[in-house]
Amino acid sequence: MSQLTRALPVIVMEPNSHLLVSGAPEGRRRFLDWGMFHVEQEFLNIWSGFSKILKQRNAALRKNHTEVIDSIDDVFCELGNRLDHLRAVHCQQVEKKLKTLLSELSPRLEQVGVEYNKGWSADSLEQSLALGREKDLFKGATGSGPHRADLSFIYRGASARAVMSRGEQKVLAAALLLSQAQILDELEQAPIVLLDDLTSEFDREHFNNVLQRAMQMTGQVWISGTDAPRMEHNHKLFHVEHGGVSEVL
Repeated sequence: MSQLTRALPVIVMEPNSHLLVSGAPEGRRRFLDWGMFHVEQEFLNIWSGFSKILKQRNAALRKNHTEVIDSIDDVFCELGNRLDHLRAVHCQQVEKKLKTLLSELSPRLEQVGVEYNKGWSADSLEQSLALGREKDLFKGATGSGPHRADLSFIYRGASARAVMSRGEQKVLAAALLLSQAQILDELEQAPIVLLDDLTSEFDREHFNNVLQRAMQMTGQVWISGTDAPRMEHNHKLFHVEHGGVSEVL
């Protein structure tokens, strides 16, 4: 699966893409990890190693095996810090692209800020684990680490998820996804961009802005929906019905 994903990167914008802004932290971690997977060759090994040792640590916490925890915490912190560094770097890369994209998609949103939260509050991951040992043993789960990382979007001095409308969240999510697409495009790893039913989610102006920006990259752009949008670019149109696909001439 990882080989296929690396060979054919695909970025999907669909009706629930706004959850990248307003949904659970897990979706934002996946967003960062997807980007790093395609940008940094070492990411997959680091992520896999950390995921494995996190499971081992949580199992040891549930069984109160403190000697096992002591024996793996150094490796947990090493991999956790490396994963955190890669995510922080990718966050900075996305943020650099985001302002320009927002100014093109919806200029009033270009002041959105991005904050990366690493997943612990102490000065170091090692210190945070030590301070949280008793709480972790009580809960049977590790409370500090990159598995708790998150992104925060700040708009007009407040959390974007609290003050932005659903439509504004959709525009922000589109800009975030296009930021990753642009990063890969500049690395000559142009992704396929799938715009699923966006004509029902965006008004004509915002849809055209998203489409125009996607078309400036070198990869293919696919649009799906129940209604065919008016297209000014060279394109082909296909009709799908009962499992059959036919080109509309």
